[in-house]
Amino acid sequence: MNRPTDIEPSTVVPSEVLPEDPVEIGQWYWTKVIDHKGNEKELFTCVTHVGSNYVEMTTPGQTSYRIHFDLWESTCRRELNPEDHIKGRIAHYQKKVHRLMSEVKEVTALLGVGSVPALTDGTAAMVKATSDRSYSTYSKDLAKAKEETLPELFKRIENANKSMATWMKASTVPLLAKSAQLKSVINEVEERIFNVELYAGLVESVVQVKDGKTAPINAKVHLLQRRCYMDEECLAQYQTGGMEFKDIRKFDRWLARRENMDRILPFPKCVVAFRVRREHKERYLDGGENPLVGFISIMLKEEADKATFLYIRNGSQLYRLQTAIDFDEKLFPDMKYKLGNPSNPGEMLWAKTFAGSTPDDIITDSEYRSIVEKHEREVKEWKKAQAAYKAAIKSPEAKRRAKEKGLKHPDHTCVDVPWVDSFGPHMYDHYEPYTPDNVNFDDISDWIKGNLKEHNRIALILQGLLDRSPVFHPHPPWQIWTPEGFLQALELVYDETRTLPAGEKPDFEFYRRRLNATLKTGSITVGQEDAWLLLEGEKERNRVRDRRGSYYYMSRKHQPYGNPGPGTIARVASLKRNGRCTFRWQRRGGWSAKKDIINTSFECSPDVLLNVDAYTPGDFKLFFNDPRTRAEYLQWAPLLLEAEEYHAGNRKVGSNIDD
Repeated sequence: MNRPTDIEPSTVVPSEVLPEDPVEIGQWYWTKVIDHKGNEKELFTCVTHVGSNYVEMTTPGQTSYRIHFDLWESTCRRELNPEDHIKGRIAHYQKKVHRLMSEVKEVTALLGVGSVPALTDGTAAMVKATSDRSYSTYSKDLAKAKEETLPELFKRIENANKSMATWMKASTVPLLAKSAQLKSVINEVEERIFNVELYAGLVESVVQVKDGKTAPINAKVHLLQRRCYMDEECLAQYQTGGMEFKDIRKFDRWLARRENMDRILPFPKCVVAFRVRREHKERYLDGGENPLVGFISIMLKEEADKATFLYIRNGSQLYRLQTAIDFDEKLFPDMKYKLGNPSNPGEMLWAKTFAGSTPDDIITDSEYRSIVEKHEREVKEWKKAQAAYKAAIKSPEAKRRAKEKGLKHPDHTCVDVPWVDSFGPHMYDHYEPYTPDNVNFDDISDWIKGNLKEHNRIALILQGLLDRSPVFHPHPPWQIWTPEGFLQALELVYDETRTLPAGEKPDFEFYRRRLNATLKTGSITVGQEDAWLLLEGEKERNRVRDRRGSYYYMSRKHQPYGNPGPGTIARVASLKRNGRCTFRWQRRGGWSAKKDIINTSFECSPDVLLNVDAYTPGDFKLFFNDPRTRAEYLQWAPLLLEAEEYHAGNRKVGSNIDD
């Protein structure tokens, strides 16, 4: 793969090899391009944008090409009379449509099926059409006209009309390009207005959560980069799918506890961004609720769950700030956006793009090289496994033995098969260099500037709080818009500086299988009640659907009246040879007295259970404390924490009767 020469980000500048003639938006040129077959052709194009190192050319059909300044003279030639050419193309397609319409008339006239006002005229036309041929031949000609000739002519007429419409709109291409320039001015004005609102605090609200002694006057404000999630940190309401916006004050009280505040906001003055939830929470309509009203209510709750807050610590004081900004996963960008690798500031950067020119990530050259090396290593391993598989199935007998041993094709044993193609790792990973040689250089630069602008809004909020709010008092007269003031006032805490756990990422399913390997009759488990509720929910939805034809937004879980279920914590009544566990309990027989008791059982796979007997207190921290599994932790929390509570003496094996 050809890779450009490394260029230091500090020296990355637009190309100075400008076209000799002044290029302006709205000018028309003939541009040489290479089509998908590798053939060179010349297209009629209009200048719609002039970048720092390229000119964007757009055809009348709205297809765009970027021409680098270095290739301009050899690729583009000026069209001085574009209107004449456009009018000529319109006239060409008008004539083509008229000619095709004449062909349609000729075909229908020969077959006697043209527009006829009366049945007698149509009959006469048919007699005339068959005067020199048999009815059999005439019938075949009609069928051919219906299935081949006329559909083909109508398709050509349709395409010609589309082409004519495209050229009729060609004159609007320069106007659209010039109007697009005005949008940037409007966006800049809106940006200024929003920045003033941020600084003045017009789009924010601050609530004091806890009072106490303030931090020393010269203590820096530490900004923690990673956004946290309330439901993951405190696990409030984990039994019902995690907390939501209405629980915000409960979270305030939880965070205000000394041990929690010291863990999450570890510096005397610091700021941490929080969102209520990371994942979507399942919500359902109540049985008697109006479907439309209930649906709107659910949508409003889901929007509220996406709210972002800043929690601010000042000594023992704690504040919660809500603003109109929806902060990203990171409160501020990585240093590599500005400097590349902090240990190697001159290192080149690479942008990850896909299906367009806008990037979604920036990595350093050393990171890119490691990705390429990893890909090449995976390709070698895949090829080796593929060769071993082919060698193992050369004969039918060898294939049978391989099947008995469970040998599978490499494609079925890899999660991501490193496909080998002629494009190499560069196409595989969709990275391109951030250099002036790249016609997407401006887009990458704008994306970096946009990220910095979005993240720099936090500086506006903080400066506004420093100037007009007691949140950080006492403090020196910091001016964080200056480099000196920024260094004096703020300390950025990067995720990369946090110690990552050693070893492999914890695997919950492996952990579950290890615990469940000792399952036996009488073992105490958790997970069976959730599996039973899901099964009953499916039965209830099917029942309602059969009766009403629909069941709106019913819950996936259902507990029948008088049926307590197996219990959150329960004993395995029997264990089958295939590993499936059976639970037994008693339920009411109906709406009558308690004496109507029915013995009930439920069977489920061990894959949905957790062996509480084999659980070691504190095991939940294996997954909660590891940042690599924190995003997935909530789905396992009900199992792990119920086991933790049981060993702490706070849970008992579920009762048999719903009292």
